[in-house]
Amino acid sequence: RLKRLHRTFGGFDKFLCGVEVSEAGRLNPVCGLPVQCSGAFGKPLGALCLQQIGGEHITLSRLANVITDRMGEVALAFPGESNGILKDWKQWEGTEQVTPSYGYGVCVPAIQLVTAVNVIANNGVYVAPRLVQATIGADGELTDADPSVTHEVLSPTTAAQMNELMQDVVCDGTASRAQVDGITIAGKTGTGVKQVDGRYGVEGEDRAYYSSFVGFFPAEAPAVTTLISIDEPPPDTQDRFGGTAAAPVFKAVVPAIMHQQGIQPPTANGGCPQK
Repeated sequence: RLKRLHRTFGGFDKFLCGVEVSEAGRLNPVCGLPVQCSGAFGKPLGALCLQQIGGEHITLSRLANVITDRMGEVALAFPGESNGILKDWKQWEGTEQVTPSYGYGVCVPAIQLVTAVNVIANNGVYVAPRLVQATIGADGELTDADPSVTHEVLSPTTAAQMNELMQDVVCDGTASRAQVDGITIAGKTGTGVKQVDGRYGVEGEDRAYYSSFVGFFPAEAPAVTTLISIDEPPPDTQDRFGGTAAAPVFKAVVPAIMHQQGIQPPTANGGCPQK
């Protein structure tokens, strides 16, 4: 299911826009102004202020390339594997010219989203995912699998900026319920409308959702990336959002993962700053 089940995860694609603008040297995360990531896109990206690139907004073709290039290929070489679904940008019409910049009109398997987040956690380096760590022969000998293919996707500066902004999402944004005492978390919420029987339903009546949170920890020295995705949380409550449905689950599992993996906080003053 990690590599075959496609979902519209929602808000993480906003950070893909942020990555592209940061790579162009136009990121000012404190100016407090809204951003435009395509010709008609005027929706603020949380705390981000992404300035125009060379006086122009990110074009449709560039936006499409941002999504495909930054998400990367899964490349697990398993039967039925998919690299996600994104309509050819030349065929985008109406709201399709807007929605991919904030995570709609794009469907990806979970492992592809995690792989993209790992680029930020790995200081800008893409590490190809793998499912097999080692094999044990008939003689009991343990043989490690070949190391993952790696290559630089982002500059270390951009990766560091995105890491800090994702920490802000947890400390001051929509993912406050993902906070873990003493552990610095970097992450992003996402809320996607689920298609049911060929339609998206009406809010307050029959609409269904995917609510997700993806984060890595400890953010100062990332060791683990975890994605929590809730299929059809209660649609008529505040618990239908990524920050309210998925983030608390993330918070609950982090201590167990750290204990199991023997991960120690890299600093004594981790977590969100006291206010």
